[in-house]
Amino acid sequence: MNILTSHSLHGPIGSGSYRYSASVRSFAGRLVQAWRHHRAELELESLPFDVRKDIGFPSTELGSDLNALPRKTR
Repeated sequence: MNILTSHSLHGPIGSGSYRYSASVRSFAGRLVQAWRHHRAELELESLPFDVRKDIGFPSTELGSDLNALPRKTR
C-alpha cells in the first residue's frame, strides 16, 4: 500500500522519459516539416520563369529589393 502511495505522488514510472521522448518527437517532426518546406521552395525556384509566372509565383525583377519581400520564419 505504501508503494502505491509513493508512485501516485511522483507520477507513473517512466513519465519523465515519456515527456522527454515526446519533445524529441515533436522537434523531429518540426525538423522534417522545415526540410520538406525548403525542398518545395527549391523545386519551385528551379521551374522556368514562364511556368512560375503562370502559377503566380512572385517574380524578381532587376533592381527590386529582395529584402522587402515578406519571409516566413516558421
